[in-house]
Parts: sequence; C-alpha cells; structure tokens
Amino acid sequence: MIHLFDRAMLAPLDNWTLIDDAEGGSNEQVLTLCLGANFYFADGHTPEKRKALAQCVNKLQDIYGEHLRWCIGTVGRTKRYKKTDAASHIVTASDRVQIGEVCGSLDPDSADEYRISYLARPVWDPQKACSELTVRLPAKAENLDVLRSIFVDFCRVLQPLQAMGGVLSATAWDSYSWQPQEYALSKHFFGVLVGVHEFLIRKMKSGIHSPTWLLALNPQWYARIGGDAGLAALNEPSVLAQHYSAGVILQAGSYPDPLPVEEGLPVFWRKYNAWLKPLRIPDIDCLHTAALDFEQQFDEVTTRMWYERMDEGAQWPPTAQGYEAKLKAMREEAEAKEAPPPAPEHQ
Repeated sequence: MIHLFDRAMLAPLDNWTLIDDAEGGSNEQVLTLCLGANFYFADGHTPEKRKALAQCVNKLQDIYGEHLRWCIGTVGRTKRYKKTDAASHIVTASDRVQIGEVCGSLDPDSADEYRISYLARPVWDPQKACSELTVRLPAKAENLDVLRSIFVDFCRVLQPLQAMGGVLSATAWDSYSWQPQEYALSKHFFGVLVGVHEFLIRKMKSGIHSPTWLLALNPQWYARIGGDAGLAALNEPSVLAQHYSAGVILQAGSYPDPLPVEEGLPVFWRKYNAWLKPLRIPDIDCLHTAALDFEQQFDEVTTRMWYERMDEGAQWPPTAQGYEAKLKAMREEAEAKEAPPPAPEHQ
C-alpha cells in the first residue's frame, strides 16, 4: 500500500513554481515541480512496440484527458487538443520517427503539470537510441496511486530497458531559456530529477540517471547489482521489489521524497545509492546543453557533482572550493586515461 504525501512534504514543492513576470515576459508558469515517470525502451520502430506505446498513450488520455489543452505533433505544429486514437498515428511505417506532446496548460509554451510526450525512433536511427514515453502529473497526494499504477502497468506493456518515477522538474517549452533556474532549483533538493533531455536519452541504454522513488530495471542490470540477493544484503525494508515479465520494479520508501538539502541526506538514500551506483550512466558530459551561462547552469563539473551527490563524502550543492577540487580530480582522471601504457620490463 502506498502512503499519501504528508502535506508538509508538499510545501517545498509549492515554493518552486516560477512565473515569468518580468517586463515583456509571458506571465506563464515556466518552471515547476511535479510527479512524473520516464520510460525508455528499445526497438521503438517495431509494430509491436509502437502498438504498446499507442496503448499507453490512449490510457493516459482516458485517465486525465479532461485536463489536456494542446498537442504538438512530429511536424512541430501546435493545435488544440482533441482526443484521438493514438494508434492511428503512432503505428505507422518503421522508417518514420513519431514525436508527440500533449499538454494541459492554457498556454502551450508554459511548464505543464499535465503532459504526455513520446518519441518512437525509426528503424534507420544511426545511434540506435532508446525510444521514450514521459508522463507528468501535478504533485498532489491523490496522484500518487495514479502514478504508481501507471508505472507498473506501462512497464508490463512497454517492457522498458529502464524506467524512473518520482519528483521531477518541469520547464516551459523553450527549456533552454530556463536552465539557470533549473540549476538553482537542483541545489535545494537531492531527490528531484533534473536535466532529462534529448541528449541524455541517447545514454539511457548504458545506465540509470539517478536513484529515485520508482525504478524499473531489466534483468541484466538487476543481476549486476546482485539481484534479490543484493537487495537482501542491502537490508533496507523500505526498498520493495516487484518482479514482472521483463524485469523488476524497485520502490524506495512509501512516497517520492524530494529530499530537501537543508535537511541533509538520510542514511537510507546513501545506502540505496551505493547499491545502485554500478548502474550509473558513465561519461555524462553535461546535464544542460544551451551553454548560455555556465556559471548559472550545469557544466561538466557540476554535472559530475550532481551524479555523485548521494555518494559517501560527496558535496552538494557545489561550493567554489568543492568545484575546484572536482575539476582537478577530473583533469587528473583524463590525463591518466590518455597516458600511454607502461613499457614492458625487459628480463
């Protein structure tokens, strides 16, 4: 049984809704925190996976279609939302990319708490990257059971390589413009997912983005951390495992805790993170991509620090001293990789 949010836990989320009320601004919500889930699956070009994706999108329309206002298709045109059979446009020829976004705000350019978005890659995709389905819901107590039900059902249908669900940041359509604000937000929470974008999706075949409330792993990855024996050795009754045909779903705690930095990182999350660490995505360059102002958004150093934020001895949020220490360590790592191997000793 999933316990509902404690109302006190909702308070820090409400404080992070940002309105663009500057002179000449849109007066729309451009950054907020919400509940959400991301599913990453292979073979998005096949009829089977496209039918599965369409089934999920149709179910989401049934669940909260009354809150949806706009939709954006593959050609990038925005139009008023009208419920349709998703199979009619998702299940098409495998040589076409299928992109769709349906949002719930009155303005299609604002940060939406209700959103369905998907990307089904074509058969010719040179990078053979994952396809994706993203779900967003308002951070309200009544949506917790909805999110978990969606998560379990969609894992069974999509059979993803991995999926993650919890509290995440949501930015306006022109997300690049609001990366500094997302970076500022990230400094206040250990448990909020940030920086999930198109460039990161390409890495999702190689590892997980972060420990989070709900996490689905394929059997090979679960075996790498010891499987059920590894979970037993973790000795944390707060972590529950639910097996299904294509892997396992892990639930960490009874609700998705945003983990405010000011309260410190609980020992439980440090232990859970250490268990999952072998699955962490290797070689992430940068969580932010626009390079508008690297002092105010993620660069390569702060990206590494964010990924390591729950590690023993790690520092988060970054300080000037911690930044310089991490930069030095990363340079030494790079030099060690580039150094030629030692010459063999002569007998």
